[in-house]
Amino acid sequence: MTRNFRSSVVAAAERAQGMEVTASHILFVGDDADDQAAKVLEKIKGDVVSFEDAASEHSQCPSRANGGSLGWFGRGMMVPEFDKVSFEADIGAIETVKTQFGTHLLRVDGERMPPTVAQMQVSELKEILDNPAMLEEVELIDVREEDEVKLASLPQFSVYSLSKAQEWGEEFFKTKDPKKKTVVMCHHGQRSMSLAMFLLERGWEDVNNVVGGIDAYASMDNSVPKY
Repeated sequence: MTRNFRSSVVAAAERAQGMEVTASHILFVGDDADDQAAKVLEKIKGDVVSFEDAASEHSQCPSRANGGSLGWFGRGMMVPEFDKVSFEADIGAIETVKTQFGTHLLRVDGERMPPTVAQMQVSELKEILDNPAMLEEVELIDVREEDEVKLASLPQFSVYSLSKAQEWGEEFFKTKDPKKKTVVMCHHGQRSMSLAMFLLERGWEDVNNVVGGIDAYASMDNSVPKY
């Protein structure tokens, strides 16, 4: 089935059921915005310049710093005209869209069902902790406070107390790999879910929340104290 055929019926139906798209755009403003857009589009189609380089040079949107990329978004998050084309255009096609902000060259770069936080049972967590090879493949994050960690802890976890996110946030996002399987834990599972959801919004792809937190793990492993 070709992408052009899919886009007419199937893709529209999928997107209506909660699909997200990732798109890039170049925003032109002013009385000659339409002419500017047409000229730049001609250069892109003629392989004189890449879409990303054109966005960096010409776009009047802050996204120019990222080559025009807007990241992932769902229906209703953009102004109506932009939203409509974003969820109807073929992947890779460049469309001209006029909105209240100006004239856009819009390219839809991909589509997906929104990622969700996986719920990890403590039995699965124990399997990972007991397997050195599996440990190498995961990032283990404990968001509890330091005084809680002193009462009960799993040494394989790195502690990033949620209340101190302002202090470690910049370093965390510079050093952690969003493509790596990430497991987040707290006392009972509520605080860790907050960070897990935030990581998904920041582009993390495989985020797991420990169901019941360390309290549930301690019920299975008597070597870990309950508090």
